[in-house]
Amino acid sequence: MNNVNVIIAVEGPSAAGKTTWCRRHASDFVEEYTPTGTEPDGADRSVQAAYWSAVNSKRWSRAVALESRLGLAVCDSDPLKLHYSWCLSWIGVEPWTRFRHELAAVRRAFLAGELGLADFVLVTIPPFDKN
Repeated sequence: MNNVNVIIAVEGPSAAGKTTWCRRHASDFVEEYTPTGTEPDGADRSVQAAYWSAVNSKRWSRAVALESRLGLAVCDSDPLKLHYSWCLSWIGVEPWTRFRHELAAVRRAFLAGELGLADFVLVTIPPFDKN
């Protein structure tokens, strides 16, 4: 049997248990991005897109390194993260120009080999409870 290297992204809404699952099932994993307070405010969509593409590329690079070293990389949320700006645009919280700029930045990162797709995505959606 061949050894197969795999990158897994664990996805879901905030407080769905992604980090708990990662800690339980992986001795080392790519942690979710932690806000620094220095993120671009969106005044310049190109700057904002480049920032997030760089952040996500660093997380992807860590996943590739873990996969190479251990054969398995687990990511607490998808390093690609393009769905985030798409969702914000879809619900009207952000303009579509944000998504379009981030899509262009992601395409450039893919072409440069700085970003990629996880081999497997686990999604957890906790039950809705109004109480």
